[in-house]
This record gives sequence, C-alpha cells and structure tokens, in this order.
Amino acid sequence: MPTRIALVTRPAVGGIRRHLHTLISGLQQAGWEPLLLAPPDFMVEGLSVPQYPMAFSVRQSPPAHIRTVFQLTRWLQMQAPHIVHAHGLWAALLTAPATWRAQLPFVFTLHNLIPRLSAPQRLFFQWAAKRASRIIAVSEAVARTAEAVGIPSQWIEVIPNGIDPTPFLQLPSRKEARAQLSLPLDRPVVASVGRLSQEKGFDVLLVAAQRLANQPVPPLVVIAGDGPERASLAQQASSLKHVRLLGPLPSVEPLYAAADLVVIPSREEGQGIVAIEAMFARKAIVATAVGGLMETLDGGRCGRLVPPGDAVALAEAIGELLADPAGREHAIEAAFRRATALYTADRMVARHLALYQELLPKKIFC
Repeated sequence: MPTRIALVTRPAVGGIRRHLHTLISGLQQAGWEPLLLAPPDFMVEGLSVPQYPMAFSVRQSPPAHIRTVFQLTRWLQMQAPHIVHAHGLWAALLTAPATWRAQLPFVFTLHNLIPRLSAPQRLFFQWAAKRASRIIAVSEAVARTAEAVGIPSQWIEVIPNGIDPTPFLQLPSRKEARAQLSLPLDRPVVASVGRLSQEKGFDVLLVAAQRLANQPVPPLVVIAGDGPERASLAQQASSLKHVRLLGPLPSVEPLYAAADLVVIPSREEGQGIVAIEAMFARKAIVATAVGGLMETLDGGRCGRLVPPGDAVALAEAIGELLADPAGREHAIEAAFRRATALYTADRMVARHLALYQELLPKKIFC
C-alpha cells in the first residue's frame, strides 16, 4: 500500500502552485499517493491527483474558519493519511488544529516572508508551530522571518524550491523566439515575468525603462504575466515607446530565449522561481536585494543586485550589464552551476522524501 500524504493549500498562483505541481509529480514517481485539499478552482495541470475541495482563505469570517477546521478534521479522520503537509501560512494555521484533533503527523511549508503579525496572530502561529513535526522554509530569508516571530531555528528546515531544468536547456533559437513573440532582432531585449502585483515591482521597472530610453540603442523592455496591477501598469506603459506588455504567455521558454537580460524588480520575494528559471536558461540577471533573491543569486555572484524600489539603480545596472558581455558570461556560468547544484526538482523532492521518512514509522515506507 503506498504512503498517503495529504497536501493542503490556500488559494495560490505562481510559486506555490508551481511548487505543488513539482512536488506532486515527484511523489507520484516515487510511489507515494498524494491527496490534494485545495480551493475548488485550484488546478494542477497535467497531473492526475485526487482533489478534495476545501476553503482556505484569509478573507473568510472567523465562523467560516472554524467550519473549515471541523471539515478538515472530519476528512483527516476518515481518510487517515500517513502525513499532512500544509502549504502557506494561512493553510498551516487552519491545518494545525485539525491534525492535532486527528492525531496525525503534520508539517508545513512557509513559501513567503512572514508579514507583521498582531499579538494574537503571533501567539496562534507559535501554537501551530508547536503542533508541527517540522517547519519547512523555502529560503534562509523566510526562515529568519519565522524566527523573528518566535519560532526556534531548530524547528525549521530550509528546502529551496526546485524546477525541472529540461525546458530551459532546450530553448528555441533567439531568432525563432523573437519571431514567435513579434520582437525585433536588432535591439537588446530586457525581459521580466511574474504576477502583476504590487510586491513584484513592475512599476519600478517601467520607470527604469523610461531612463533607459535615453541610451543610443534603447533596450526593449518586455513584461509577461497577469494580475491585479495589469491595468495600472498598462496605463503607466502607454506613454513609453520602448516597453511591451505581453500579458500571460502559454509558456515562458520563448521569452527567455528572446531575452538578453532578465530583470526581477520585486519589493519582496520568498525565494524567486523566476531567478531559477533564468539561471537554467543561461540568462544574465538583474534583481533586487530582497528576501530569498539574495541567497538564490549567491549575494550577487550570480547576478547583479540593486536596492528595491530604486529605478535609477535598476536602470544603471541594466545598462552596465548590457554593455559588459564578459561580465554577463561570468555571472551566467556561475548561476548555471549554482542552479544545477541546488535548485533542481529532483533535489527538492528527494529532500522532502527524506524529511517525511524521518517522521513516519518504518513499516509504512514505500
């Protein structure tokens, strides 16, 4: 009988969704049986996994939260998975009392930097952490924010996100990619991709693009993605000649193939999966010195780091790196070696399996 693991998640896009897709695929390949408890609209494309609708939203009222805990408790008692793994702070807070009542091993992953908590929230988080057999953080930066709200460091294990590098090692040619995206061949392309939300800092990149327009050969700044800031970013970009907003893309590989440089202008970042993609795609990176981005890029050895929110510094770094082919190649090679050593899906899944097996009785190992 395969080992059954319940994966619990809140509403999520971007990093958490990508992480769960990778983890579920790896667990299935290892012979485990993952069960997904998630909001009804949470999709895991390309995988066949039993999914059970469950509401986990910070916008719910307290009575709704209590109903969710009781619903989850009943499900856990009936299904009796061998271990429960919650993803995201809010899912962890609601899963902790349910696993406590169901008397099941419980771990949770912190994917983002922990925001400022009120005193009651802090106490509840500390209580939930005590219920967990282990807490996973996707970066040292995320782990430090957990420690700052009273979680002992020995309770936390850092397991970085990993991706399947294969699509980024088999990119189309620059010419093919630019033709596919209707981008010119005769100018540098600076690419950025992600959820169009305030914390991702795309508005700062647009200000930097305005400054870069004064260069003899202005780079074309291309932004791909969707999100709540799309309309305001479109309005901001409407007067900028050297900017294109592509909207969401069916796949990001052509964008990386077309790019001379990848920019990550985030105001905050738990780790930065876009950085990992760019590292495998062998693209030079300019990013902000925030959260997990700093360790992903090895303190600036694998990419240029600038202060968050500083459009002047961002424009200068982009211009300098575009003018320095040797510097780009040096950073690209360092980044590729680091990604290969630390940020593969195989490594991430293997470390999760090792952690799970520490927590489970020997007799139920796969």
